[in-house]
Amino acid sequence: MELPWLDKAFSIVGDRAVFHGFGMTVWDVVRRLPFYSVDSSTWTQPYRFGIVKLFDHHRGQRVGFLMRDKQKVLQHRDLLRAHHTDPLIYASHATYDRTEATVTAAVAWRRAEAFLRARYGPIAMPPSERNPITRHGGTATPGLHLYLAESTTTNTRSRPMTCRPGSGCAHAAMRSRPAGTAGRSATS
Repeated sequence: MELPWLDKAFSIVGDRAVFHGFGMTVWDVVRRLPFYSVDSSTWTQPYRFGIVKLFDHHRGQRVGFLMRDKQKVLQHRDLLRAHHTDPLIYASHATYDRTEATVTAAVAWRRAEAFLRARYGPIAMPPSERNPITRHGGTATPGLHLYLAESTTTNTRSRPMTCRPGSGCAHAAMRSRPAGTAGRSATS
């Protein structure tokens, strides 16, 4: 996606300011420009529209397919496992788990965030008298910061989220599977 006005804004400002991409998760744009932070509710597509979106950090790309497309689930099974989920969960309606889909989506975005941080390095907020954070000597945590917005509270069951060991991302919103939930645990 081409956004010449945004490219121009980044080139004019240089390192004198940072940008927040409000609702900006168009991957081609986020990958191309060094945002300080972005937010979006796009990550909720799996449980809203039945679309699985994963992140392949080797290629630096997002991979998407429809849930219950058994050929695509089979094709992307290793990538699903890399997201700490069981591919069987996405193969049929009988094994689908909404919470698992939500967690997998969050993991995908956290993997993308880690990729962008490695690509651009720390994105520092420059000091300025006009900046309420830095004007009195304060500092802001370097970016990139990717915020996952959820505008509804009825799409997922309330369950504590914890980071799964070995996830490769300390910020990932992950969970432990309760006994009796469809599919296998990623650790089994």
